[in-house]
Formats: sequence, C-alpha cells, structure tokens
Amino acid sequence: MSQITLFTDILPEEQERMRVCFQAKEMIFQNGETIMEYSHSMNEIGLILSGRAVLYCCDEAGNQYLIDELKKDAVFGEPFLLPADSQHYYVNAEEETKVMFIDYKILIKLSPILYGISIIALIAVLFTKPINGARSWFNIKDGLFSFQPAEMAKVVIILFVAYVISLIQREGRNEINRIPKLAIILATIGVTVVLIIVEPDYGTAAAY
Repeated sequence: MSQITLFTDILPEEQERMRVCFQAKEMIFQNGETIMEYSHSMNEIGLILSGRAVLYCCDEAGNQYLIDELKKDAVFGEPFLLPADSQHYYVNAEEETKVMFIDYKILIKLSPILYGISIIALIAVLFTKPINGARSWFNIKDGLFSFQPAEMAKVVIILFVAYVISLIQREGRNEINRIPKLAIILATIGVTVVLIIVEPDYGTAAAY
C-alpha cells in the first residue's frame, strides 16, 4: 500500500502556489543540527520534506526524553500541544533533513474562513460529474484546469485545528484533556472526513 502524504496527488505547480500563499521557506539541516526550539513566541510550523528528525523534551533536572520521530510530511512546531511550561522542547535532525517553514500567525487567524471555504468546496464537488466513480475533482474547460478540494483541505484542517486548540487552551493548558473539548476537535476533523468519504475518496480520508 502506497504512503499517503500531505502533497499526495497535488501537482508540482499547485504545490508551488501553496508555498507562495503560505509564505513558506525551505532549509536543509545536517545530522545533529537543531531545527527548532519551542517557545511561546513561536510563529512557525515545520513540515519535513525529506530526511528524519526527532522531537526531544528536556526537564528541569536536565533529563532528555525522545517524544516523537518525525519523518517525511510530519508537521511540528505546535507549542500549544505540549503539556508542561517547565520543560524545554526542541527538534534535532537525525540525518540531512529538508524542512519547509510556514509562518502560520496570519494563516491561523484566516483559518476559520479557509475552513469554511474548504467545506463549501467539498460539498459543491459532490454535485460534479463522477470521474472513475468518484466526485472528487472540479474540471474547468474540459479538463484544462482541475482542482481537488480534499487535497487543499489537508493543509486547511491543520491550520484550523491549531486555531481551535489555541482558543481552547486560553482557558488553561489542561483544557485540551477534557472530553467535551476533545469532541470539538474531533468534530472539526470529522466533518471534513465524512464529506471526503461520501465522494468517495477513501485514500485521502485515511490521510486524516
């Protein structure tokens, strides 16, 4: 079974438009280099384009713990997902690693609008002509230009979930552990997944 990634089925020219839209920059880190140190003033998220990195945690006593291994298409840099203020988190490259950084401060503020647009697009595509048994694509001018809403929704959902989590944790960092708040996050993702399954596009839905 082939791996489904953030940019699966997105054409190179569409990827480039996304990079420009998100004001993305790319950097290469060598083995052992620090890619990112977490702080409350962070305004970037990172996306692993190639290579491998590791998210570490260092407590007040100086003990270091491996939190997560980050491979191709892994997203990191979400300080509001980490539980303790007294601990230091950082990402190190484990081999030559290419990373795309996205300034998400403005995008997160716009994410409710982008999320709404993506939901409308996912509903609208259900009324298009089926291609290979699925209503997944908008085809303009007899296929001269095509667009798959589910692929752009992958990026939008990351931003919108980050926005929702940041709102929840304004009430306290432990609020994220409450079942009603978790239900809100799952519902946010669930609406998108259900619409994609209806198309049907099970492969893309599985990526969520």
